Amino acid sequence: MARRPKNAPEPTALHLDFIRASEEEAEARSSAQRQQLEAMAAAQAERETALHKAEEALKQAADAQRKRATMARIRNIALVAVSILALLVGWFAWSTQQQKRIAEEQREQADRILGSATNIFAKLQRQMDFETKKEVLAVFQAGADHGDVTSMRNLGITYNYGYGVPQDYAKAREWYEKAADKGDELAMGRLGLLYQDGQGVPQDSTKAREWFEKAADKGDPIAMLRLRDLYENGDGVAQDYAKALQWQEAYAAKVQPEETRRLGKPGKETAEALNDVAWYALFAREFTRALTAANRAHALLPDDVSIETNRAHALMFLEHKEDAKALYLSNKGKPISEQDNKLWEHVILEDFAEFRKAGLTHPMMADIEKELGVSP
Repeated sequence: MARRPKNAPEPTALHLDFIRASEEEAEARSSAQRQQLEAMAAAQAERETALHKAEEALKQAADAQRKRATMARIRNIALVAVSILALLVGWFAWSTQQQKRIAEEQREQADRILGSATNIFAKLQRQMDFETKKEVLAVFQAGADHGDVTSMRNLGITYNYGYGVPQDYAKAREWYEKAADKGDELAMGRLGLLYQDGQGVPQDSTKAREWFEKAADKGDPIAMLRLRDLYENGDGVAQDYAKALQWQEAYAAKVQPEETRRLGKPGKETAEALNDVAWYALFAREFTRALTAANRAHALLPDDVSIETNRAHALMFLEHKEDAKALYLSNKGKPISEQDNKLWEHVILEDFAEFRKAGLTHPMMADIEKELGVSP
């Protein structure tokens, strides 16, 4: 800041925050180093005291042994020497462990700070001007050279979308692979997207699925949804509604605790995820699971009409005909949601068409269409 030209622009808030964070880290590192030196000095003093006591012990032992037989004197002196050796070996081992522990704690602290900073930069990249994006790229590169996996993944994103650099899918893949090799599930999922879309690599649904599975197994929710879609559409795999349901359930299981952590209780996001569980359960012929999921979603959002569609479908396939018919007819003429003005009966008609396409039928479907005033 002090050496910038007079006509240079004022530092941005981001620059100032970064400089402040650097100063705080330098102070923290300096403090940690002082503590380390003090610990080493204390340990050295303890060593000198131990050596002094050991020398006194040897001297006293030697005086006592002069009054005894030669063999006994040799045996006792050897015993004292072994004790001193054990004491010194133990001290050196303790001292080495202490230094290693301090160094490891400092390294972990630096890695946490670096990871957090690079994640903040990645979230703000789209809003930055070109020059700032180039500066952030340098930060990511430095972090990646240091071995920081978050920086490696963010370098991949930078090249993937051309933030401050020409868009380069090959380089994006290279950095995603380096982060994935270190176990980063988000980088694994992004590799799956590259193979799915054929960006920087030949399009390969099988490899896309493999990378999505690796990411999903490590807990990446977006990869779970990608796998659900692959199995629903038979993209690179045999169409399998049971597996699509499995991955949707896994996704819902991630959404609920995360939403509860943020808001204190499950809400709209959880309800929508459960409603999708009900939808895929219908196609998997798991009608009881469909009704259970739809009921849970309804309990969270009782006024959401779109959730009622899957409740009605599940009741029909479970042969709860009266309850199903009452639910189908009770929402006639209502818009499906505030965002979508499509009427309830048109959505039911579309759902029935999807069921028939998948070979899923029920005698009530024609009757319901008739009473709702729609026809396939």
